[in-house]
Amino acid sequence: MLFRSGMNRFAVVALALAAAFAVSCRADNDVGLLERSLAQQDAETNAQHTWVVLVAGSTGYSNYRHQASVCHAYQVAHKFGVPDERIIVFMADDIAYSSSNPFPGAVYNYFYIKGGVNVNVYTGVPHDYTGENATADNLVAVMTGNKPQGGSGKVLASKATDNVFFYYDDHGNTDIIAMPHGRVFYAVKDLKPILDTLSEKKMFKNLVMFVQACYSGSMFYRQDLPKNVYVATSAPTDDSAYACWYDSTLHTFVTSCWPRGWLRPMDEESPAKVTFEQLFADAWEFTSNSTEPCQYGDVDVKALTMKEFFGISNRFSAPLAAQTRNVALERNALNVPQQDVPLALARLRYQQTGSQEDAAAVRREILFRDHIDSIVRNVAEAAIPGYGALLNTRVCTKCDASCDCFNTCMKSGTADTCKRHCCGYASCYPRSTADEDALDCASTLVDAFLSSCGQSHHDYLVSATKTFHRICRTPGYNMAAALEAIRRQC
Repeated sequence: MLFRSGMNRFAVVALALAAAFAVSCRADNDVGLLERSLAQQDAETNAQHTWVVLVAGSTGYSNYRHQASVCHAYQVAHKFGVPDERIIVFMADDIAYSSSNPFPGAVYNYFYIKGGVNVNVYTGVPHDYTGENATADNLVAVMTGNKPQGGSGKVLASKATDNVFFYYDDHGNTDIIAMPHGRVFYAVKDLKPILDTLSEKKMFKNLVMFVQACYSGSMFYRQDLPKNVYVATSAPTDDSAYACWYDSTLHTFVTSCWPRGWLRPMDEESPAKVTFEQLFADAWEFTSNSTEPCQYGDVDVKALTMKEFFGISNRFSAPLAAQTRNVALERNALNVPQQDVPLALARLRYQQTGSQEDAAAVRREILFRDHIDSIVRNVAEAAIPGYGALLNTRVCTKCDASCDCFNTCMKSGTADTCKRHCCGYASCYPRSTADEDALDCASTLVDAFLSSCGQSHHDYLVSATKTFHRICRTPGYNMAAALEAIRRQC
């Protein structure tokens, strides 16, 4: 009726807002129709322009930290106003109600403080792809907008005007990261088609990917990343990521070091001021004493603030419940390479209890590691007879007299060979085409080893294959013999 009489849209909107304001004045205890209307508009703006995909790739209570950080990331995205319809979560979902969890239904991403405020980051987290539905195939389908098998059915349906944030947390190795169920996720087979599809279909305005895993740099350094794609990884191509903050009440590590570095400012500081550049710098500072985080792609995206990227209004920038902090615990926290977490947890548990049962658990962990190391040594010997001497030396970042590996190698090898064996591992990029070929070789061996010997989801399995990287840096290695040794022993 109003439009038929010739009144324009702006007059109608003005009348509606005036009416809403009048109603709000009459209801002192109401937030007001105007404010609610504007808040709804903000929420709809976020719904149209922000997507978040969160992946915890591990299983088991010993890997508590991965799901805890992913759940925390959900809380931050939810606080920023991104609706659940556009937040997609992959996780095993086996820690909140694990028999090992002293607080069933709760997951904490910080030390549990008795009598303090402990924020349960598990609250409200979507259960999109859990258990056997949390697979590499489903992740590929979701990220490319195709129909997954099982789960909630939610897929990334972003457009050219949308920002997309992707966060993965778990274990990895050269060109692979793990998933809770089924096969691993590959850099070439899985990640490359995802990036190609997102670019070809114009499914993002800006894409930010944070990946926490050992060797996570190897997933990206060879990718032809499209413009407006920014990637940060917790580790370079050939180095471990670290677990942080062992909690004696929860009997596990509550976070990995790198995400702890960027989740805190993302959660606690003003989204109008915090940029991705600051997040990377804070995470780097938090982990630089243990490993070197890396960056790839369009670094100009780093300048975006959380407010700009997530489309946050002030109504959605309130912090989560203030977590009780304990500076002494933070200062004296234990940080451990990811592959050593199961053994560290067993030893810490035994130190607390002194029980024979927990002593036996320590012995089982040691025996398991010895068994895997024996298999890998035999594979190395099959590939390169007489290789044992180098396996007992530590990889270095400098090739001089201070590097035992280099000195040992030079007794029988050339400088070029020894540099490839022993040096330059802690870098975001391989140093030559030969190193790229070595990573392709290592990927083949790792895939064969995990397919044959990886029936268990034990942390040490993936990391133990680091020896394959050194094999593949040696000219003249026998790939067929190495593959046969894997098949025979597993």
